[in-house]
Amino acid sequence: MTHYGEKSTAKCWGIVLLCLFSTTIPGVGFGQALPKSYKGLGHYIENHKLDSLNVRELAVHFRTLDQNHSDSLLSYVFPRVEKQYKSRSAKEKAFLYNRLTAAAYQLTGNARESNRLANQQIKYYREAGNRFRELWAFTHKMFILADLDSINLAFEASIELQKKLDTYKLRPAEYANLYRQLCVFYQNIGELEHGLSFCNRAIEYSRQYGFKQGNAILYETLALLTESKTNDEEQAIALRRKAMKEALAEPDSFVLRIIYRNLARSFARAGLPDSAHKYFDRTFELYETHPYFFGWFTDQISYAEFLIEQHELQKAQAIIQALDSNLTDDVPTLYNYYSLKELYAVSTHNIPDYLKWSTRYDSITEWENEETRLKAREEMATKYQTEKKETENKLLKAESQARLMQIVALSVLVLLLALIAILVVQRRKREKDLYVKDQRLRELELEREREEKAHITQRNDELKKDLGQRIKQVVEQQVINAELMEMVEELRTTNESPLVRKKAAQMKAHLIKSIQGQIFENIYTKMLELYPQLLQYLSEELGPDKEAELISTAMYFLGYESAVIAKVLNRSEKAIRNMRHRVRQKLGMENKDDFVEFLHRINKDLDKA
Repeated sequence: MTHYGEKSTAKCWGIVLLCLFSTTIPGVGFGQALPKSYKGLGHYIENHKLDSLNVRELAVHFRTLDQNHSDSLLSYVFPRVEKQYKSRSAKEKAFLYNRLTAAAYQLTGNARESNRLANQQIKYYREAGNRFRELWAFTHKMFILADLDSINLAFEASIELQKKLDTYKLRPAEYANLYRQLCVFYQNIGELEHGLSFCNRAIEYSRQYGFKQGNAILYETLALLTESKTNDEEQAIALRRKAMKEALAEPDSFVLRIIYRNLARSFARAGLPDSAHKYFDRTFELYETHPYFFGWFTDQISYAEFLIEQHELQKAQAIIQALDSNLTDDVPTLYNYYSLKELYAVSTHNIPDYLKWSTRYDSITEWENEETRLKAREEMATKYQTEKKETENKLLKAESQARLMQIVALSVLVLLLALIAILVVQRRKREKDLYVKDQRLRELELEREREEKAHITQRNDELKKDLGQRIKQVVEQQVINAELMEMVEELRTTNESPLVRKKAAQMKAHLIKSIQGQIFENIYTKMLELYPQLLQYLSEELGPDKEAELISTAMYFLGYESAVIAKVLNRSEKAIRNMRHRVRQKLGMENKDDFVEFLHRINKDLDKA
């Protein structure tokens, strides 16, 4: 069986979902009968101030007008309503564009204009601070973009909606409604796993909180997803029975029509034609009380295909004649209409008609006007007789065009090669310029590094010089201190008073400690400024309690002789040499290693690391 209707089913769900939050309240508003013509309605709107109740009534009234000329809504009616609402609040504008989006999508089939209206709806709901309605308008945009075959943009809109769902705080019922929208949308674009995930989320919310509205749509969409994933018609029928039960409880004629129609198709695919007839009949009974031209046209095509497969050709012919008499440029399913005509021609063995509709089916790009269609029907009998000769002429013409196309292609190729050559030359020039600039930058960087090194060297020399001066001062002070020490020692040894001798001994000890403390502090300070890594290394290797070894090693590194170090530490030169020997062992020096050179090598290695 021809599996027509999956895309149209998804579009119908989009229409249903557009309606769910565009409920109208008839019987309030203008207080008088509205004009039945589009032009009259436009004049009426110009002369009456509208409010939200009037907009609701207009949304109902649009459906009572001649749907064969519904494009007049876009060209004549909507602009006048929008003009009147230009200076209204964001809340009022959002409400208006909500109604206009649904009307444009359902009644005109103009997806581009519907997308514009949906964007306005999103904008004004956001400005009005109504987060749920803003997200709901996003779902309108998703379905409309999918109808425009902008699947990537539609998918991006759905991802943006999910991100907003994660950040906005909504009520459980609002989450359930938006999850349902995502479920239907992903089924629409063939994303089965995403669709099943969001369907199950929405159903879980509905069960948890006892929600009823929209459950029929959920079960029907779940049935469509199940068919696509498993082809299990029995499971699909069971889900559709649940959907039908929910729809009858609401009730919603639009949803019921879709469920009846899809149940009929499921029964047909399952080999149960009697049940299929039953639900097709229920579908068209709803059209008698709730007319909707686009839905009626597409469902008649689906029913005719079923009848042809059941070999009920007379009934199928009657449907095709009804479709022919209602065919207009506004019909959105011309592709499927041609497919039906082709199928009927094959079933009736009408080869000329088959060739005609097969050609149109394969190459359809735009609508032919009514005059062209009538002329084609009248000329079909004679055209078939001359088809062979015309085909030969077309082949000759095609060969000529092919040669011309080869010449054009060769010319284009030459131009492309020339363009590529120009681009290559330009690219090489850019690369050369970039190379020159890069070399200049490197030279500048090297120059900067040299200047920095020179500055650092100069500063180190200045610090060393300053340290040398300080050490010199310390040594000079040491000489003075030594003289002072001799005087204190003489006082300690020659004075007969025990108290004086005791005080002199205390003065000597204090003086030694104070002098060494000042010297050690100066050495530490300068080593931290000049060679902090080496100072840390020596502290770790020599041990925390070996201050004299650390000071003597640092002074050797800074270039001082053993005699000076001995005076600073108040030790003998022999004691200083023994101390240096212990340091060599701790640092792992060999006998051949020069003490100071070894320390400088360690310092360089530490700087590199």
